[in-house]
Amino acid sequence: MTADPHSDNIRKELSRWKWFFFNQKYRFDLGHQFLAMVNFALLVIAASDKLRYYTSVQRTWVLVAAAVPLGFLGMWLVGFFLDRFVKYGQACNIEAVKRNPLWDEQKAYLQRIEARLGILMERTATREGN
Repeated sequence: MTADPHSDNIRKELSRWKWFFFNQKYRFDLGHQFLAMVNFALLVIAASDKLRYYTSVQRTWVLVAAAVPLGFLGMWLVGFFLDRFVKYGQACNIEAVKRNPLWDEQKAYLQRIEARLGILMERTATREGN
């Protein structure tokens, strides 16, 4: 019994489209990280008339030129704090591992392999010792 070549072509085409959409979503997610900076810059521009009142700065471009880099610096400082002191990246990875059902299965496989290797090494050592 042979597989239908037409259905194989359909599966390959669907797989190609699946990976195409996955790649595009990945690119979108990378760009989405930049959106916070753009959103902040637009927020400063939109609120510039109110901010000019409180800061006594008369020109919007001066306010944007000062507030946006300071906002980016603040964002970087928060990221630095989360990275250096909170270890946020490691905590995210640990939590992701806790939620991954395959991790426990893979860890059990690794422990069985290591146990069998230990037994083989003991046997080899006893044979060489005799």
